[in-house]
Amino acid sequence: MKIFSGYLICSDVDGTFSVNTVTVKKNIEAVKYFTQNGGRFTIATGRTAAYLKNLDFFECINAPVCICNGSVVYDYQKDEILQMVHQDFVLADFLNSLDNFLQTLDGLYVYYTPQTVQAPNMAGKKFKKEELISYPIKIVCTFDSVKKADEFKAYCIGHPLFKNTYISKSWDTGVEFNPANGTKGSAVEFIKAHLGDIHTSVAIGDYENDIPMLKMADISVSVGDGTDEVKKISHLTVDIAKNGAVADLIRVLEEKIKNGELQ
Repeated sequence: MKIFSGYLICSDVDGTFSVNTVTVKKNIEAVKYFTQNGGRFTIATGRTAAYLKNLDFFECINAPVCICNGSVVYDYQKDEILQMVHQDFVLADFLNSLDNFLQTLDGLYVYYTPQTVQAPNMAGKKFKKEELISYPIKIVCTFDSVKKADEFKAYCIGHPLFKNTYISKSWDTGVEFNPANGTKGSAVEFIKAHLGDIHTSVAIGDYENDIPMLKMADISVSVGDGTDEVKKISHLTVDIAKNGAVADLIRVLEEKIKNGELQ
């Protein structure tokens, strides 16, 4: 039995494993050490399957991934979607619900498939009929100010169309829509059960869209420069992202295991 056997780390990408889309190299080396010593490592991100495959730390992943902020769990080894959850409303109903906010959108990105590299910005453009009657897996709305994004989020949280939707922000001016049963939290729960040999799931993140997986994980971890809300619900706070937050987490885990604080 290796020291990290039975442990699963689920890491956010932007602001956690990477900073401004640049990978913190210290994290890569630490994850290699973690997996070589029995651990399972995966990513929980709003990005898509195609995007992750081109990243320099892709080779570190040895478990199914959580993509599209949790609406999809994808297995790269089998090239297979293990779980995919759609919104319970069609795009036309979504657009009709936005009221005057529709005219103030800076960006509108609609994802129907986890293979999409990057959905085109459809703000102000016309959708095809088949798109309007489809059930998306994820929607992102962006604005040119934090104030507009916050006002829009508050409006949508109170709207009856979104009673089964998790609405969150991955950055200050972006508002994302995921099915309530298709978040990073539900994805982490699914991955742990699917692997079958995990006794401890560990989630690390920095922002609002990470909160469901932090609440679901056995051990929740905030990066040092995570939001106050993320720190408040986390069991541990590690180093800031640019210094290698994931590497610091692995160091702390090993220390706690050796001291008998963890199994």
